[in-house]
Amino acid sequence: MHWKVLLAAMLIIAICGLLLVTPIGQKYTENIRALLTKNVGALTSVILRQKPSSPFTIYLSASKESFYGQNFKVTNASVSITGDYQSIKVGDQSLTLKSSKKVNANVQNTNGVFEMLGNGNVRVSANSDYLEIDDYIFSSGKLMKIEVEMAPSTFSVNPIIADKITFSSVTGEIKRLGETNINTASMSSSNLEIKSFSGYLKMEDTGNILLHGLSSSVKGDTFNFV
Repeated sequence: MHWKVLLAAMLIIAICGLLLVTPIGQKYTENIRALLTKNVGALTSVILRQKPSSPFTIYLSASKESFYGQNFKVTNASVSITGDYQSIKVGDQSLTLKSSKKVNANVQNTNGVFEMLGNGNVRVSANSDYLEIDDYIFSSGKLMKIEVEMAPSTFSVNPIIADKITFSSVTGEIKRLGETNINTASMSSSNLEIKSFSGYLKMEDTGNILLHGLSSSVKGDTFNFV
């Protein structure tokens, strides 16, 4: 009985050996190899595919110098600035106020760019149908080209939406607000990258600038919030 089992095993091995050296057998082997490679590749793809990060709330408080050189594209935003105006233009006309250089500026339905300049000034270059400078209101049924540059004491921009915001030298503190915990990181002249941000930008009378909203990823020199 045992010799029959042994003989059957030897015949199977011989047949497999013949298949490996014949054209038909080689084609069959290649098909098996291709099938295994495809399945393993698909399995690897599933394993490596990461679930997209859910947005989480962040709260950045940083020195105004940290924001120098930043610019934000804004759409249908509300922009309010208090400070000394440097220049105000509506269309091709420049506006000059005799009474005081300290004004409150309010731009609604702002579509353009909000910039933090290297000298600390802020500039709004946009199309809008409403501009308010103290008691003066410029309103139109159609969009006007508006440019306002001011040395701010306070400002707010809402909303700010950006695919990515990067800082090369930020000093301040950032918090990640979870459902049950808060992660905090302090920074000093650090790099910072914020992805998929949606929220608002605000400068307080203390001089600090706040960036508050939702993000999918925040990465600094010593931390990574995802």
